[in-house]
Amino acid sequence: MLTIQKGLNCSSCHQDSDTKELVVKPTQESCQSCHEVAVETFLY
Repeated sequence: MLTIQKGLNCSSCHQDSDTKELVVKPTQESCQSCHEVAVETFLY
């Protein structure tokens, strides 16, 4: 299922929750909330 179909948009991953500023490269922690296995195996 696509991220947009889950009701998420760019700001779900690319917006700082405190400052609301654009995050060009989200951290692995940000990605891991939806993509745990992909993050754990990304560099392997």
